[in-house]
Amino acid sequence: VGSALSGREKELLERDILPKFLPLQQWYAPGDGRIGAVALSSLAETADGGHALASAVVTAAGGRREYLLPLSVLWGEEHLDAGTGQLSRTLGKLRRGSKVGALVDGAFDADFSRRVVDGMRGEAVFDGVDGTIAFHGTEALGRLPAVGEPYPVAVGDANVSIAFGTDLVLKFYRHIRRGIRPDIEIQKFLTECAGFRHTPAFLGEMEHRPATGEPATLAAAFAYLQNQGNARNVIADAL
Repeated sequence: VGSALSGREKELLERDILPKFLPLQQWYAPGDGRIGAVALSSLAETADGGHALASAVVTAAGGRREYLLPLSVLWGEEHLDAGTGQLSRTLGKLRRGSKVGALVDGAFDADFSRRVVDGMRGEAVFDGVDGTIAFHGTEALGRLPAVGEPYPVAVGDANVSIAFGTDLVLKFYRHIRRGIRPDIEIQKFLTECAGFRHTPAFLGEMEHRPATGEPATLAAAFAYLQNQGNARNVIADAL
């Protein structure tokens, strides 16, 4: 993946591919309007080169916003076929010698999601391009047995949720916000301090800690809870 984040390939992504790819994604803020420029930078890469965490700073009519863009490479011609399920999440074709593969949105790559959860379990911390990527997992996460297979369950206005069987949900925050995220802090308090059991328990997080400036939570894990409808509809029906 690293080769796609430097040199001519990086320029191609910034100039031609991402300005077309991003507006098609449900999590892209529609109010931002037409994209004027995209600046892509690597936050961290896996040692085997198969995955990377990237930041895409988008300048558009509505202002400037930083997006999380995990990237994965899937080697093999079959990942470029017209019928593949990853095609709508594919950014381009990669080549390494005689091998070809697809550069895809890593949030939907099962192997990448597993690595994030494993990082939380192991309290991993590793050096990134700018600062560190730090993982944290709760005791409840450590007590979970091997979790089920990951699959997408929701793509919201600002995030992507991946479920692991019926064990946990991993949420990627597409809009990178520096500083404390109130939703994460509330879930931490309800789970770890108040012992409140009527909300999905907070299980862990992945955080970018830059060399200078405030950290940002990039992903978080929560207990999986089956539900029927949502609070808005329940209250409306009651009224």
